[in-house]
Amino acid sequence: MIRKGCTSLAWGVAAALAASNGVAEAATIPGTSLQPTVWLRADAAKGLIPTGGTVTLPANNSSLSSWVDTSGNSRNGIQNVAAQQPKFITNAVNGKPVVRFDGSSTAGQGDFMNIIGGAWANTDLSKLTLFIVSNDNRLIGDVNNKDILSTRDNRGNGWVETYEPGTTQQRYVHIGLGSGSDDKVDNTLGNDAFHVLEVRRNGLGIELGHDGGLQSTGVLDDFKPTTLNVTQIGNNNNDLNRFFRGDIAEIIAFDNTSLTDAQRKSVESYLLSKYAIPAAVPVPEPTSLAALGLVGAVLTAGRRRRTR
Repeated sequence: MIRKGCTSLAWGVAAALAASNGVAEAATIPGTSLQPTVWLRADAAKGLIPTGGTVTLPANNSSLSSWVDTSGNSRNGIQNVAAQQPKFITNAVNGKPVVRFDGSSTAGQGDFMNIIGGAWANTDLSKLTLFIVSNDNRLIGDVNNKDILSTRDNRGNGWVETYEPGTTQQRYVHIGLGSGSDDKVDNTLGNDAFHVLEVRRNGLGIELGHDGGLQSTGVLDDFKPTTLNVTQIGNNNNDLNRFFRGDIAEIIAFDNTSLTDAQRKSVESYLLSKYAIPAAVPVPEPTSLAALGLVGAVLTAGRRRRTR
């Protein structure tokens, strides 16, 4: 057993060996029994020590080549190109660090990371619950969407979670559907600040919200799977206008799971408290996720029947 007195280097080696043997210990959200499939924390960017605490964090404003997944599933964020590595910034939100992406529109310069282990939620029936603590720091006058997470491939298929068109609006998109399709759900954030962005997906049914509430719902028309074998942070198919410019403090994903309201609220409580983010005023949800999922399943079944 590795004890507290051992070096972070020793634990890093041990953790790598454990992960490679498939025995990495699953982590749970504080105050819950929930175990995310991906958990990227800036305050544990280099991983956790099993006896307590975190591996030594990077220096302020240093480049980050690897963002360790603390879920125990080894879904690390990786960037091997030095010019496109985001920066680690200390004391950015409630005394906590963030990973900062520069949003450069110069070819080969835009910061991004690849989350290894395959694209998330990559079928029309997929479930996904997603929490992102982030802030869009775009330049004044830049009205292009800035993509936080994306599975878009070079054929234009996949999904995107983005700030669009400004710092106070988030959007979830099923892309590659052509003009006129119902392919997106929008949510107004209200102010330019750090927010807990939330997505709950059940097939084609989408609920989108922030800071402890799901404010927008929709059933999207269709979904085309991506050919990417990663989920990208801050990049949308290398579109120079869409590299994310901003800070990310934490990403929690439950791939293939649609959390219940009670479960979702427990994760919200953890994040709102940790980052001192004010809870949003509750907004009545016009349609339940179960109903959205049912409608989505019916639409999907209809499309499949028509194509036979």
